[in-house]
Amino acid sequence: MPLHDKDGFIIDVTKLGEKLVYVLGLVDRPALRIGIGAANILDHVSPRTLEDYEFQQERLRNAKRKGKNANQDPPERTEESRVAPGSGRGRGRPGEGGS
Repeated sequence: MPLHDKDGFIIDVTKLGEKLVYVLGLVDRPALRIGIGAANILDHVSPRTLEDYEFQQERLRNAKRKGKNANQDPPERTEESRVAPGSGRGRGRPGEGGS
């Protein structure tokens, strides 16, 4: 059988006890879902299908991590990060009577 002639596609991956189980669908039977152990996954999907699925999952995990980092509070300001006195910048909004 050629590498890409297997008609299974991966829907999800889950852990069942200590074992990793792939939930598969079949092109010719769209309502059917099968749970396949990780050791037997290549009997039902092509190596390319498995690699594509794992790559997409890695991209999703990385995007989720980046999203978490973007939502974190910014670091607190330190004395070094503040404007030095006499640097020409006054307090308050421009145009309001100060000096």
